Amino acid sequence: MLLLIAGVWYCSAGWGQSYLRGKIFDKGYDRVVIGATVSNNTTMISSTSDMGGNYKVAAREGDRIIFSSAGYIPDT
Repeated sequence: MLLLIAGVWYCSAGWGQSYLRGKIFDKGYDRVVIGATVSNNTTMISSTSDMGGNYKVAAREGDRIIFSSAGYIPDT
C-alpha cells in the first residue's frame, strides 16, 4: 500500500501548474516595457508586466501567447 501511495504521489508531482516567465524589452530604445499585457489565448488567462518589464503567465507547451502594449504591434 505504501508503495502504491508513493507511486501516485511521484506521478502527480509533475502535473502542477506551468508558467511562462520573462522580461519584455524594447531593443530600439534600450528599455523595458512596463504594463504590457501577456495573454494566453488558449486558456484566456492574462498577466501584465511589472515595473521591471517582468511577467509570469500560466502556460503549457503548445499554448498561443500574445504580447501587446500601447504603441506596439501585438505579437505572438
